[in-house]
This record gives sequence, C-alpha cells and structure tokens, in this order.
Amino acid sequence: MIRISFRSLLFHLILLILCFFINFGWTEFLNITISENENLLLENNFKKVNCLRYKTNKFIPIKYWNEEQKHNEKIKNQTNINLRYSTNHISSFTTFYDQLDSSIEKVIYNGIYSGSSKTIPDFKITVTLISTQDPDIFYDAIDTYNERVFTTLIYEHPELWWLGAYSLDILAYKYGSKYYYETTYNVLPSISRFQNYSGTQVSKLSKRINFIKNDIKQKISTLGLTSDYAILRYIHDYLIAKITYYLDENKKHIRNVYGALVENKCVCEGYSESLQLIAKDYGIDVIIARSKEHEWNFAKIKNKWYVIDVTWDDPTIKGKDPPSGSYSNLYTSFFLIGTSNPNYTENESIVEHALIYSAYSVTNKLIKYPIIQSNDYSPTIQEKFEVNSIKFNTSYISSELVIGNCRINVKNNEVTCPSTSGHLCISGDNEIYKSEGSSCRKTYTNSSKKYVIALKTDNGFKEYSYDNITITNTTSFIIYGCGEDSISTGCMIYTDNEYIDTINQHIYYLDRNYQYKQIRSSIYKDTINNKTYLCNSSGLCFNSFNQGYYLAGSQASDGSYNKLIKCSTTSCGSATIPRVDGFYINAINGKTLIKCEQTKLTPKCTVTISSLNIKTNGYAYLDAGNIKSTSKSYAGIITCTTSICLSISKPSIKAIQYYLNGNISEDKNIIQCNEIECKSFTTSPKKGCAIMDSSTSGNVFIGNGNKFISTPSEASSTTNKYYIDAIDNKQIVTCTYNSNYGKVICVHGSNGTNTDSSVHYVDAGISGNIIECTTLICTSKAGVVGYYISGNSNYPLIKCTRQSKTSKCENVAKSQVKNNAYYLDGSSTLNNMTYNKVIYCNSNSLCTVLNTANKGYYIEGTTPGQLIVCNGSNYSILNTTKIGYYLDGGSTIDGMNYTQIINCTSKTSCTITKEVNTGYYLDGTSTKDNLLYSKLIVYDGNYYFSLARINTGYYLNGNSNFDNKDNKNLIYCASSSKCSSIKTTSNSYFINSGFDANKKKLIFCNKDDGCYTTSAITGFYVAHNGQGYIQCTSSSTCTYYQPTTTVNYINSGFDKSPNILIKCSKINGCISQTANIGYYMTYINTLLLQCISTSYCFEITPSMNSYKNADSTNYSNSTIKCSLVNNVVTFITLLFRQKCPCWTALLNIQHWPSDTVSPVPKLSL
Repeated sequence: MIRISFRSLLFHLILLILCFFINFGWTEFLNITISENENLLLENNFKKVNCLRYKTNKFIPIKYWNEEQKHNEKIKNQTNINLRYSTNHISSFTTFYDQLDSSIEKVIYNGIYSGSSKTIPDFKITVTLISTQDPDIFYDAIDTYNERVFTTLIYEHPELWWLGAYSLDILAYKYGSKYYYETTYNVLPSISRFQNYSGTQVSKLSKRINFIKNDIKQKISTLGLTSDYAILRYIHDYLIAKITYYLDENKKHIRNVYGALVENKCVCEGYSESLQLIAKDYGIDVIIARSKEHEWNFAKIKNKWYVIDVTWDDPTIKGKDPPSGSYSNLYTSFFLIGTSNPNYTENESIVEHALIYSAYSVTNKLIKYPIIQSNDYSPTIQEKFEVNSIKFNTSYISSELVIGNCRINVKNNEVTCPSTSGHLCISGDNEIYKSEGSSCRKTYTNSSKKYVIALKTDNGFKEYSYDNITITNTTSFIIYGCGEDSISTGCMIYTDNEYIDTINQHIYYLDRNYQYKQIRSSIYKDTINNKTYLCNSSGLCFNSFNQGYYLAGSQASDGSYNKLIKCSTTSCGSATIPRVDGFYINAINGKTLIKCEQTKLTPKCTVTISSLNIKTNGYAYLDAGNIKSTSKSYAGIITCTTSICLSISKPSIKAIQYYLNGNISEDKNIIQCNEIECKSFTTSPKKGCAIMDSSTSGNVFIGNGNKFISTPSEASSTTNKYYIDAIDNKQIVTCTYNSNYGKVICVHGSNGTNTDSSVHYVDAGISGNIIECTTLICTSKAGVVGYYISGNSNYPLIKCTRQSKTSKCENVAKSQVKNNAYYLDGSSTLNNMTYNKVIYCNSNSLCTVLNTANKGYYIEGTTPGQLIVCNGSNYSILNTTKIGYYLDGGSTIDGMNYTQIINCTSKTSCTITKEVNTGYYLDGTSTKDNLLYSKLIVYDGNYYFSLARINTGYYLNGNSNFDNKDNKNLIYCASSSKCSSIKTTSNSYFINSGFDANKKKLIFCNKDDGCYTTSAITGFYVAHNGQGYIQCTSSSTCTYYQPTTTVNYINSGFDKSPNILIKCSKINGCISQTANIGYYMTYINTLLLQCISTSYCFEITPSMNSYKNADSTNYSNSTIKCSLVNNVVTFITLLFRQKCPCWTALLNIQHWPSDTVSPVPKLSL
C-alpha cells in the first residue's frame, strides 16, 4: 500500500461521488449512459480516470452445505485421501494467517476481522486495495483471494460464528499508474442462515457463548488444572458430556459454537470449533481440520501436532448415555492420537477424515496443515494426576457460571435432576428442570415467557425465591430468559450487562467473572428507557427517589459501606467517598439516618439509627451531608418526625437556633446553629432553666436537673412565657405570639435590666417561682406574697399570692395596673406582712421601686379603698380603711410635710387629692365610726401635716371645696378628741380655731359661695347657721352666744347692707334683716337702736322719754318708754303709752357706716 496526499484524497472523494452516481443508475443526472463493466472516461484539467463496478457471485462455505450437497461431492477416488504428509502439509506450520499473501489477502483479512471483531460487528465491510493489476486480472484473482481469506477466518476464529457466506461489490478507479479497488464485503448476504440477524443480536449471542466459555474456564481454574494436556482433556470431556449430537438442518446453529455451547445441540463443527475456541484462551494451538463431511481438530502440545476428534469420542453417537460420573464409558479414542492410531486409520475413519484444503471447495488446495505425529501423545505422570482430579457431578455437569446440564438417558429420554432439592438443571432442549428431591419437574420452557434468576450455591444453582436468603454484594446469580428470545427457543442464558427485575425491584449487573450481582447502594441509569434507578443497600431499586443519601461502594465485614450516593427528588449523583464524619439522611425511606465515621481514613458508613430509634421532637443531628459541611464545621442539621427526616441549613441571617443533640444519649448536649456554623456543646440542665426549641414553634427545652425536655411553652396571644436562659443565666428565654407569623416564637435575649433596678418574670419553668434579673444574673425564687416589677412592658407587674401553702404568681396587665398607686414589693419582705419597699406605678403604668420608706399612707393598687401604711421603716397593709383623709406618703421627703393627701370617701374608694385652699381634713386614722375623729390634717397652702393639738372650735373643712376657692363645710371639734364635719345651711359666722385665727378670728360661710376665714371687727355676727350670734369686742376677741330673749343687734357681718339688723330670739335664733325707721331695743336696756333708714341704724343712749317702737312686726302700735332707774335711763316697751322713770344723761354713741356722714347729730339727753 502507498500513502497519498490530502490533495489526492480530495480528488478520490470527488471521483467516488461520480462513480456512485454512475453505478446506481443516476446517469441521467450526469447526461451519460453506461453499462456494467463499461469504462467511463472522465476528463478534467488534471488526470484521466477509469471508473467501473464489479459484482461477484455469492459464496457459501462447505460447513453450511446440507447433507445432500456433501454426499454428492463425496470423494470416490481413495488416492485423494491424505492423512499424512503431502505437499499441503508443512513442518514449519504456525497459523493459517501466515500463509496469506501480505499485499492483498492479509489486507482483506485484517479489514474483515477488524470489522467483525467489534462489540457490535459490521456486516458490510469495505476494504481498499491498491494494486497495479489491471482490473480484468484483479477480478479473476479476487475470488481466490477471498476463498483463502475466508477459509482462514473460519478455521482460526470460531468466535466469528456467523462468518462463512459472503457476497462482494467492487468499485474501482485509477489514479496515475495504480488502481484503487473499494471492495465491500457483505458477510450476511441473502444466502446466509443469519441474514436477518442484527449486529445487536449477533453480539448478544456471542455474549452467551462467552458466558459458557468462561464457565468452563472457571471450573478449570477451580480444579487447578495447569498443563495443556489436562486443560484439553477437561474441555474434551466437558463437550462430550454437555453436548447432544443433533442433526437438524432447521436449527441454524448446529454447525457453530453457539449451537454447541449455548443450545447444547450441534454436529461435528460445533464440537471442534468449541474445543478450538476455549483452548485458544489458554494459548494452546488448536486448529480446524476439515473433510467434505466432517470437522475435527489438530492440537499442538509440546511443539508436536496430534489429532483430537471430540465428536467421535461422544458415546451418544454410539447410542450410549452421557457420562454418569465415571470415565469408563467416556471415550478418549480420538484424544491426542497420531495418524498411525488404528482408530484413525480404520476404513470409516479414513473416509471421514480425508482432508480438504478450502472451506468452500473440495478440490481447491488453498491452505496447508501442519505435519501430524504418527504416534499418540503420551502424558506425563503429573498430567495424568491432574486429569484424575476431573470429577463431574454424578447427576449433572457441575457448572460455575451457568445452570448445569441434566443427565439424560438417550434411550428413553429420561431426565435426571440434581439430588439437592430446589436446585436446577437444563436439558438439551434448553428447558429448566427443578429437583424436588426424589422427582424431577420441568419448570420453565419456551412457553414460560419469563426470566429465571438462579442463585449460586455450593451444590449448583437454585431459583432465587427472595425468601429467607441473605444476599450480600458478593452473592452470585445467573439469569435465563425462557421464551424471551427471538432467535433461540427454550431458556437461554441472559448476557446483557444489566437485568431490571421490575416485579421484585432488583437490578442485576454482569460482573467480571460472568456472573450477575445485585446492584446495591448504587445508581443505575437505564439509557434505553431513559430512567434512573437508585438501589439501596438491601438491593431494592426505585426509579423515584427520596432526597438524601444511599449507602454505596464496597461492604466491609462489619456491614459498613465506604461510599454514599446523594440524591435529590429528581436525580442522583455518583457514589462518592464521604469526607465529613456525622449523619446523613437515609434516602431509602427518608426517616432513618446513616452515620459515617473515620472519613479521614477509611470511611465506615452504616444505618445506625433506625426509624424506631430516631429521635424526633426537639432533636437534631449534625448534618454531615450538607454540601457546605466540612470536617471542621457543619453547615446544617437534620431534624426528623416519625415519617420523614429533613436537612435544614444554618441560618442565612444573624440568628441562633437550638436543638437537642440526638446523637448523645444524655439529653444535655445542645446543637447550636448560627449564620456561621452548627456545633454541639454540653450545658447543665438546671431545673427550670430553658433553651428555645427551634424544631417546634413555641417549644422550649426545660431542664429538670438531669436532662432537657422539649415542652410547649403554652404562650398565647395574651400571655408571654419566660425562662432563665440555661446557656447564659444573665439572659432570659421569652416566648411570645407573633401575629405576623401566626404562631408562638421563643427567643433568647436580654433580661431587660439596667443599673438602677432589677426586673422580674413569672417563671414558666418552675411553677410558683419568679425570675429575678439584675445586670449580673437571673435567678429563680419562690414567689413571696407581694408584687414585682415585670420585664414585660405589657404586664408591668407580677402578683404573687399564697394558696394552700403554694405560691402562685401571675402577670398583671397594664390595663389592670392602677395609675398612681402603690404595691407591696414582694422581694422586700421576710414574713409576708411587713415590707421594706413598695412599687409605685404612675399614670402611664410605669412602675418603679421606692427604696426609701417615707412615713405616710399609699393607695394600694389592687383592692379598691385599700391603703398601705408606712411607719417610716416598713410598709404594711392598713387593716381597715375609714372615711377620711390620709397623708400621702408618696408626696413627702421628710415624713412630716406632704404635698398631697388621700381622700377615702368609703372603705372601697380612695383617691389622691391636692387642694388649692387652706383648710383642715378629718384624719381617717383617728376614727372608729366614720363620724367622730380625734385628729386633723391641715393644709397651710404649701404642705399638709398632722395637727399636733386640737382646740375646741371650728375649722375650715378642706374637703368642702366648692369652686376651687372657698370651703363650704366646716369641721367642728367639740373637744380635742371629738371632731366631725358639719354643713352650713345659711349665711353665718363661726369663731375660727384654725392656724390663722390670730389674724382672722372669724369664719364666714355663705350658703352659696362657701366658707373662708376673715378678720373680726367689734360688733355682732349671725353665727352657727343662725343658731346664735358672735359678739367681737375686738379683732382678736370674739364670743359665741345663743339668744335667750328676743333682741336686736347692729349687724357687723358681710350682709349688713342692706341687712343692718340682726334679730335674735330664743325660739328662732338669729337672722339678719333690713330695719324699719324708728327705734329698737337692743342687748342692753340702757341703749336703743335708732334706724333712720332701712339700712342705716346706730346705737343711742335714750332720755327719759317715749320712743316709737320700729319693731312693729312684734309690737303693733307700741312705744318704747325710757325712765331713770338707779340713775340709769332704761326702757321698756309699752303698749298704750306706758311710762317709765327717766333722768338727764348725756349719750355720745354713733352707729352708721364709716364711709358716710352721720345724718344725725349727737344727742344729749
């Protein structure tokens, strides 16, 4: 052959296209007409080229002639019989291939062998031949070339069992001085028995052949046979015992290795080619020897060639049974014999073994054989010893990789099964029988239409029933398809790389030793049906996946695996070695876990936590299967329910999550996840302390002293729950209802304290306890009766009570906190009676602890009317609240002066008040009956304070504020211990006993405007609601009188204009009124009141005379007569002008308003 340039190749390509058009009748396209074998002259700018096509006849080899053809060609002339040396026998024989012509024949051979040796063989193979031979000469020689080439292929390559018949197309063209012959061989032409086979079918049948071949080799290896002699002997015996000589031209494969090894039925070609095929794998030279009617072998052993005819050694031909375990009836008459052996030289044998030298012709001498030894081969002692170890099963042929043959009695066609019940054998008709102990039952035939899976045991193969059989990664299976083959009938060995058992959900793969194993812990991709299967460690395969991992790789003696397969719900990755110790979700059921250890060395992965032992509520496992987890840091956790396990990544934002570590038996180990990593740590499960449970909304892990327990917080939209943080006791865990998410959320956080005070929470971890937090620590304490400042802004206070010797603490809502009220601080008492501190809550329900104990009283915020009393040292509840006033302890800094007082109008109603007017208040602490009081509180305009000493008299009542100016009512103290509140019903005066009496001696009460203190002037005043009058002899001296007689006084009170007179009587008391013009008797009978108008009167000293009585309402038409008595002019009122004594006296008394000029001159009497 020669090499040509790229330019030449391009030219050839164009030429081939032209020739393609021509030879397929597309001449109209080229506008030329040619006939077959006619030269076409194509001219171009470069070359003159001849292009033509040649077709040969179709050829079929002798081996596929029918018996009639062979008989007609029987050699009658015995001189043609050549058993020994001739010119066609050579002493230097190597191979038939070496006898080929290297320039043409080996090129053809190599091309055809290369195309036929592919896994999926080519049936049309083109070989380009380059020659200087003229086409006519080449075409005359090509048939001889091909006959020698195909003879060599058939004789040397029994594995290419479909080769034999062929047809030929040649496309020739000339380039320069050389001819190029594009020679296309069709190795499955229409005359071939296998013309309808596809490449895939041929490949499938070849795999079956290899299965049987490797089964034989496996047995040879098991027996430890090493010598060529023993190996050939085993193959010889195996074929005789296994094959049934069967001549039926309707069976396609009786003349090749497929019929011999797979279908168990063949004629001589099957025997000889099977021996050659298997021996070749051991490097033993075995070739085909052929007569026109028979085929046998020449075998080379120790550099010498001998005859082996397996067919003629088969006792079946002689009507005897196959071997039954003894070699006494297994012939070796034609095993490694020489040409002088009588068996070989007898008349029948001479005819049958008359050599021919072509696979296609009985006359052409195209190949040469080696010189055959005349003497038989003599085995050594060692070789005999090896042969003696060959023992076939007494019932059927022992087999390593396929079901062994049943023992068949040829005479009565009786089948004998293996002695072990349940084990299988296969008949010559490829029907599977099952041993039932004493009987043998035909179980599967061509009509079964199913695949049979057989499990290898020490006694052969038994059908795999899936029951009570422990299967591992090393368990071997074989598979037969019964009635599932379009080529062969019966039960055929299955040879595909995989078998999918969709019924039992197993997938089997073809192992290197030509046995099947279940795919376990691995992925299988069915490219034909475009499905992906995932097989678990039990061998169950699914084409739908759970998210998680599957055990994969090799299984160690302890049951662990060294690889994992990761799957999503739609696909799976390949099996990989895990690199992170920890847990992986077992995707088999999604609710168990795989634990991997020693990943830095040799990984050991097992399903360590079953669905029964998986820890659910509150528990988690460090997720080694998270794609971001490393050997140093975990990127997530696994949480499980009773039905599924889920992988949860660490928070993507700054947040913290907590779970109980399910891998630790003691529930003290916590898994903490933040935005950086997930890690585990151990913390003390102190009683009542808690950690938020991130697995369940609203749950916390509460310590009981021994472990943590996931517990619902029972927080709600109206109630928060609080716990001391078990991780950091300066913090608390708060559970609140989040309306945005519609669920309760628990978080760790600050305890809400500042440097000034502590805060408290109802301890949800320990019933009856409260949590007290400072800036340094939070502690749980038994709730003492009292109140505590809460850290919950919606519940400013915590109230603790004592019930049946048990403390009960509860939050007090803001709406329930009384504004400007006080509560006993529960943290400041030892006896639940006296307290060192109180809590004050202002108008905004902001509550603070009062650290100083100021003497006074405080409105208690819980019970209406309840007061807290402080004695200056401690606080306690006032037993009984009386009507009256109390000094507000919250308004003093010295315990003496107060800016506010408490007004209790009933035992259930008290309010803080601050009056703007000065006055006095009945001290509620000084009464027993709410009527009489022994103490007063006074307000001097600046402060309230307790009155040290009470004088008898009247006081402005600070409680009678009417118009924010005056006091309408009065307090009257009948003695220093008997004070009460009185009401004014008319305009009148009272003598002031209050603190300002030295300046304002009187209290004036206007029935409409209230009461106030006022300065006194000399004169008279209507007093005590008209019950009497007050006479003031100076601004600081006033006396109250009750009238005993009827008398008149000049009014000095506020209403003297126009009511200039005060009229008093014993019965009616005193009233102020306007005057009549005239004279009135007054409080002294030596004086008269002269009224010159209705609003102007004054006192006069009368003379001894008679005066008109102005008080005509009482004395109609009366007069007043004055007389001298004891040198004093007195008067009496006389009816009918009575007379009285009188003497001369001088009066100088004036009574008129100071701002007017007296209309009356002084009188001299």
